[in-house]
Amino acid sequence: MALVLVAGVVGGVAGWRAAWLSSAIAAATFVLLAGGLWWVRNRLNAVRKHQRSTYRLIESLLRQQKSLHRHQKAVAAAVSAAGRAQRAETRHAHRSVAKAVGGRTNALAKQIEHAAEQEADRSRRQADRMFRQLEALQNLYQLIRVRRAMPPSRGWALSPDVLLSYVEEILRGEPRTVLECGSGASTVWAAYAVELLGSGRVVALEHDQEFAERTRTTLAGHGLADVADVRLAPIAPIDVPAGTWQWYDTAALHDLHDIDLVLIDGPPKPTHRQARYPAVPVLRDRLAPGAVLLLDDADRPDERAILHRWRSEWPELTWNKLPHEKGTARLVVPRARSGGTDTPP
Repeated sequence: MALVLVAGVVGGVAGWRAAWLSSAIAAATFVLLAGGLWWVRNRLNAVRKHQRSTYRLIESLLRQQKSLHRHQKAVAAAVSAAGRAQRAETRHAHRSVAKAVGGRTNALAKQIEHAAEQEADRSRRQADRMFRQLEALQNLYQLIRVRRAMPPSRGWALSPDVLLSYVEEILRGEPRTVLECGSGASTVWAAYAVELLGSGRVVALEHDQEFAERTRTTLAGHGLADVADVRLAPIAPIDVPAGTWQWYDTAALHDLHDIDLVLIDGPPKPTHRQARYPAVPVLRDRLAPGAVLLLDDADRPDERAILHRWRSEWPELTWNKLPHEKGTARLVVPRARSGGTDTPP
């Protein structure tokens, strides 16, 4: 009986605890649900508030976009108007320029065409001159067999066309004495020509000691030191029919007589006006009958004036002009001192 009573008490206590636990769980569930509903409602309110703020922002942006679009249209219209104005101004400027130039366009075109033709002519003439020089140089090497490289020509030195005529004059005339006023490449070519003949000599007057030594060294290198004699003749005052001139020291001529050929390529222009003039009056009594004189650079004003002086002082001289690059005058001393009616240009 006691056991039954104890079992009943234990069962009652267990039932009470179960009922209390169920009630506690139900209460906790209610609290949680109520709290969750409250949180959800608050979040919904916050979302609605944010949505209303977003809608207001979107409406503001739409209003700004419409305003910006209106502004863009205004700017585009202004740019278009400015472009039309600029095009109109450009057309006006073109018309003004065309009106100002008028008929000058054709004249300008003709001037340009004329200038182009002149430039083409100059180029053709220059090419022709170069071809003639190359041709003369080739002919020189056909006449003379050199033993080593030759000094350069043109520039300060004689051009190949003058050198060719000079060498041909030596080979044709077989001179016993050749005199050069000045020295350089021409001295070497002349020495080779005289050597080829087997007799004769070349004498070159040189006012510059350094240049004289250079020419002597070149001659020695070609084995021509015994054929050509380079004499130092400093520039000094000399009396000639036209006055006092600066020319080579005549002491260098002391042993020269019956000169058959003279090449006049010095002194250089800076030494005196018409610097080459004294050659004929100084050498006149030393020239052989029929002697030939070659004057380089005969196209220059000074050399043309020199030719006039020579002809007035020695009318018996005859002369002709050789068609060289810089002009060469060939003068001949008469065998009998008479005749000769040619005059320089």
